[in-house]
Amino acid sequence: MALSTPYCSLLDLQDELKNNDSDTEADVTTRHENAINRASRMVDEWTHRDFTYHDHTSSMLTVEECLVVGDSIYLRWPIKTLTQVYIDGELKDAEDWKFEINKKRVQYISDWPAFPFDTSTFLQLKGTFGFTHADLTEPPTDALFPEGIRRATVIIAAAISGDYKKEVMGREGGVDQLLVTDIPKEAKILLRKYRRRFF
Repeated sequence: MALSTPYCSLLDLQDELKNNDSDTEADVTTRHENAINRASRMVDEWTHRDFTYHDHTSSMLTVEECLVVGDSIYLRWPIKTLTQVYIDGELKDAEDWKFEINKKRVQYISDWPAFPFDTSTFLQLKGTFGFTHADLTEPPTDALFPEGIRRATVIIAAAISGDYKKEVMGREGGVDQLLVTDIPKEAKILLRKYRRRFF
């Protein structure tokens, strides 16, 4: 199975497992790639968001009401480009909006519709958002991609790979290998910072 929108690389996982030769065995590589894919989706599920790229240059990104606070929209991902803003299907002038590349806030500096919106009012954006992937079979190459997400994905993938062993001191004073299958506490702590707090 090939990697699909992963948040860490096969090499990252192999380094964690201390097994850089495993990619010579097709079944081991497949198992590790599957573990990375599953871990990446577990990160999405735990944080209630994703850390990938969203191209809305030809389609519309509809803004959820919970992302609108005062005169601003707080997006879930960094803004790469923002070309058009629509309120109730009406294209607004570019000078009515203020935003910065690689930030998540879009501020409306003109007349703002009544808030809270009624059910017929909606905001839509055109542009690109998120974390750049050179290739969706590799982790994001974006400098803003959170290292905490990469690390959490690595250790979750290691735990579900079936190949994660930790060294522990044995009773006789020797070192034993202990198989780790539980999601490490470190991953849960790392992901707390990125968890979506409102819906």
